[in-house]
Amino acid sequence: SFPGGTPSTSTQQTPTITYNTAGTYAVTLTATNGIGSSDVETKTAYIQVITSGSAPIANFVASATSVAISNTVTFTDQTAGNPTSWSWSFPGGTPSTSTQQHPVVAYNTLGTYSVTLIASNGAGNDTEIKTNYITVTPPVYCEASSVNNAYERITNVQMGSINNASAWSNYTDYTTISTQVTAGTAYPITITIGNAYNDDQVLTWVDWNQDGDFTDAGENVYVSPEGVGPFTASITPPTTAINGPTRMRIRLHEAGYGPNDTPCGTSDYGEVEDYNLVVTGGQ
Repeated sequence: SFPGGTPSTSTQQTPTITYNTAGTYAVTLTATNGIGSSDVETKTAYIQVITSGSAPIANFVASATSVAISNTVTFTDQTAGNPTSWSWSFPGGTPSTSTQQHPVVAYNTLGTYSVTLIASNGAGNDTEIKTNYITVTPPVYCEASSVNNAYERITNVQMGSINNASAWSNYTDYTTISTQVTAGTAYPITITIGNAYNDDQVLTWVDWNQDGDFTDAGENVYVSPEGVGPFTASITPPTTAINGPTRMRIRLHEAGYGPNDTPCGTSDYGEVEDYNLVVTGGQ
């Protein structure tokens, strides 16, 4: 069913319809199979018909409306009426404005954001605002742990305002504990272990670009020598680090017995702890 169209109805699978009157129209499809079952789909205000020389009718769609922090969204202009210029506003996004027809925007801060498009041609302009259209969520990190925590363990992590004495565990999420760091500044970190063995080793990663993994260049920030510790290092956030809370992962493993020198998965012995570094002075 095509109200406002010619023909106004059709039984073809893929019909072609002509619209001769300006306005906004719905389209309804009833699809039926060989055993008589059917389903109805109606798209309201789906077809916009304008006359020559009219101002455009602004519209757009996003490639995704829920994205993990530090990911990008592509906005596709769907304006009717031959627009010739576009003015976008992306609060919370980078860039925050654009004049491209189909801009790509990065979202580096958690939250929910509106998007505005003003589309123009020689006859005028039209504004489309989609309120609370983009939701930026925290990244989802891979699991990391150990099979057996009855032997060596992390007993204390100290860096800036982090000074956490911890109990025995395979894995603990301490991301409620954080310290502020400034890009380009070095910060000492000390990791103390208990019930230590000579082949114990500590590895540390920081997700500087907040993309939900620790595999990018410069994110493996420390690999200790084998020993009983305490292990002391210096961590310098790069100037390319994304501002805001970002995860630091510390793994203790026994290098000689079922080791795992990656930020994901399990080792036979040891422990994994996660913390937050709150980056300033980055991007």
